[in-house]
Amino acid sequence: FGSDVLGKIYSSQLDEKGKDYISYIKNASNRLSSQIKALLEHSRIGRNGEKTLVDTQELVEIVKYDLGKSIKDTKAKIHANELPKILGYEVELRLLFQNLISNAIKYTPEERNPVIRISAYREADYWVFSIVDNGVGISKEDLKNIF
Repeated sequence: FGSDVLGKIYSSQLDEKGKDYISYIKNASNRLSSQIKALLEHSRIGRNGEKTLVDTQELVEIVKYDLGKSIKDTKAKIHANELPKILGYEVELRLLFQNLISNAIKYTPEERNPVIRISAYREADYWVFSIVDNGVGISKEDLKNIF
């Protein structure tokens, strides 16, 4: 909403970079709005509707776009092997990837550039995803609190 107003009022004064920023804000705002709506719906009915076919490769690209500033600021490198299309809840999967990648960036010591590797492999009737980073890791006593 605010980005639309800014775009209309100042469009003649913005260069291409400024217009790109407005577009970035608008897209991120729309995705955040859909995440909030989905989470509210999820809390009301226990599940966010039917599972849909989710392109996890595309999902990771969207998350990288959303986290673009912190990726750029930390010079993070994110490598994703070929990721599958799976049946799942898109918003929840996006939030999961966003939290894991964001934490990988956040918990890498400042003297290192974050390196994050994302992969998946099929095991029987499901997919196993792996996100590995060069951050500080999780202490053994805290591992029991993960998932």
